[in-house]
Amino acid sequence: MLLETRTLTKAYTPETTAVSGVSLHIAAGEIVCLLGPSGCGKTTLLRMIAGLTRPDSGTVWFEGQEITAVPPHLRDFGMMFQDFALFPHKNVFANVAFGLEMHGWSRARIAARVAEMLALVDLADFAQRDVTQLSGGEQQRVALARSLAPGPRLLMLDEPLGALDRALRERLMLDLRQILQRVGVTAVYVTHDQTEAFAIADRIVVMNGGQIEQIATPQALYARPATPFVARFLGFHNLLAGVVAAPGVVETAVGQLRIDDETPAVGTAVTLLLRPEAAAIVASGAKQEAGLQGTVTAVSFRGRYLQVWLAVAATRLMFELPITYDLHPGQTLTLALSPKSILIL
Repeated sequence: MLLETRTLTKAYTPETTAVSGVSLHIAAGEIVCLLGPSGCGKTTLLRMIAGLTRPDSGTVWFEGQEITAVPPHLRDFGMMFQDFALFPHKNVFANVAFGLEMHGWSRARIAARVAEMLALVDLADFAQRDVTQLSGGEQQRVALARSLAPGPRLLMLDEPLGALDRALRERLMLDLRQILQRVGVTAVYVTHDQTEAFAIADRIVVMNGGQIEQIATPQALYARPATPFVARFLGFHNLLAGVVAAPGVVETAVGQLRIDDETPAVGTAVTLLLRPEAAAIVASGAKQEAGLQGTVTAVSFRGRYLQVWLAVAATRLMFELPITYDLHPGQTLTLALSPKSILIL
């Protein structure tokens, strides 16, 4: 294991613990995203790994050696921030070369390394360009090249796409993952954006209130959120409290629901997640033993599907339905639910 944190804890005030007992393992060459809302502790955790913030308790280990007390400049870690922190009075070459000069590299070696890094980020012809003349995306690439140039043992990125507009972020997500994979660097990436985390990470660490809620691959995280918090943070709306009525059957406020998920003992209180793709419209007059009947309260066209909000027994649910249907508020719908698309959290 390349990087390990052991029960890291940091409190800025007696009433506020930013990070509480976090233990994490990261393998060599892995891209791990720390994902969560503002104030969840992800940046504080990153800063403790970097050595910029001293933990109140717990330790940081790298390549089997404890580095908790090692100063940041002796860790050989790279950092990339949201504001890029480029030098406006230096051109692209000088910005990328800065860290190499601080390490005492020769001019010839610096020139070769800068050329290599600029080619890596598709800016080979930009060496003499002033950074003030670059677009936001180009500045982001220069910052990445500068971070990678010294060959850091670990690269840490704190909201590196946060200052860019949505369209540019979408374009750069894939590029950023490909560049990190090509270099083979181990990376810890902080973001509050789930789409960003899904596109870039090998594994995602979801944080809440200074603690880890779930660690999983992007595919596993989306397929099976472990807790109601994770489900809500990923954008799932249909969370229902219920009680196990029989094996594979849960009693909820909208009626009994059949599920394929393994159920605990009868009488156990559970939380169900009804995935947005769980529902299908039942044609008028068709027999349907188990399902939902409700009133449409809102319909939103989302391109490939309709986002339909349904009021069912004082509960508001959201499903994604085919655009072939002509749906409108006030309409009564009967929906069949797929047991495979209902999960116990």
